[in-house]
Amino acid sequence: MRREEPTFHSVDGKLTHWRGIIYGSAGSPYEGGMFKVEIKITRRFPFEPPEVLWHTRIWHPNIAFGDRPPFSVCIAILGREWKPQTNIVGVIEALRTLLNNPNPDNPLNSQAAYQQRREPQKFREIAREYVLNYANQGW
Repeated sequence: MRREEPTFHSVDGKLTHWRGIIYGSAGSPYEGGMFKVEIKITRRFPFEPPEVLWHTRIWHPNIAFGDRPPFSVCIAILGREWKPQTNIVGVIEALRTLLNNPNPDNPLNSQAAYQQRREPQKFREIAREYVLNYANQGW
């Protein structure tokens, strides 16, 4: 398995609770980072999306900003665009895409969104700083 491919495992053998790492892709501000993600599948799945919790501090428009994880994630596939046909692999791939392609038009972190639009170099620098300081270890 290549390093950039996400790796997930069940927690305590439960198929309704998963933890894993999503890696930042080469060329993105998150390159080389290891981002801890938790997925909890509710009883309403697949009619409702799973709960996704981001456990690594990050400077990203679509991931909540704060000092204490877990952080919320804003992605359409977990909300208005959820379809019962979507499986957990699809959720993980959507998170991977979101990590490496931030969307400033639908932010949870409005400062990061503003910087991405108006001050892209500063956005990249801060995102890299967060990778170096927080995204360097697994579970």
